[in-house]
Amino acid sequence: MISAIILSHNSEHSIEKAIKSVIWCDETILIDDDSSDKTTEIASKYKIIIHKRRLNDNFSNQRNFGLQIAKGDWVLFLDSDEIISTNLRNEIVTCIKEDKYNGYYICREDYVWDIKLKNNEMGRAFSIRLAKRNRGQWEGIVHEKWIISGNTKKLNNPIYHYPHKSISYFITKINYYTELRSKELFKRKKKVRFLDIAIYPLVKFFQVYIIKHGYEDGTAGIIISFLMSLHSFLVRAKLWQLWQNQ
Repeated sequence: MISAIILSHNSEHSIEKAIKSVIWCDETILIDDDSSDKTTEIASKYKIIIHKRRLNDNFSNQRNFGLQIAKGDWVLFLDSDEIISTNLRNEIVTCIKEDKYNGYYICREDYVWDIKLKNNEMGRAFSIRLAKRNRGQWEGIVHEKWIISGNTKKLNNPIYHYPHKSISYFITKINYYTELRSKELFKRKKKVRFLDIAIYPLVKFFQVYIIKHGYEDGTAGIIISFLMSLHSFLVRAKLWQLWQNQ
């Protein structure tokens, strides 16, 4: 048995496609972070389980809650702006029948402003999204990871990802995620220096645009490279401010 878990927040424009892409699972669970739009109204048209639960700025807790309530031996995690491709569905069904691994890495194929990213920071990023329910937990309050014990493997087919409806929305998300990340680092007593603030964003831009071939994505590639550099800067600048405010 496989349980699909979708996390959502004000996702009325994308939630239906996400649900339809996993409705083949034995159980589909939506964990909604108090959406104020029609997300849950749209989701209620389908035979799924809906839980209204506040995120409280901790993505791992939200996902681990999903692990606690899921009934399936296998759990598949999906965000509300993602879609499971048909080929990935078939690959998943085959893999869990073979039962050779405890978890599977799945890559995301990103589409930003209707442009498919070939490379860049976001393109073809792998993370564990499918695993046995009792073989691990999620860690990290943001940019969280599913830590699985035992053997894992990469799957061949992607999750389709349609994030950031606009540049303004992208910047809003960056501001939110960097706020969480800086607080997480502060709790870990992570220090930040002047050179970290000055150099890391430049290194991030070079890494995303040159090393990861972001330039091959044209105008979208350079915009994303700058925004990822901004992300790097804001994490460290906000961390510096947290230490100054002690």
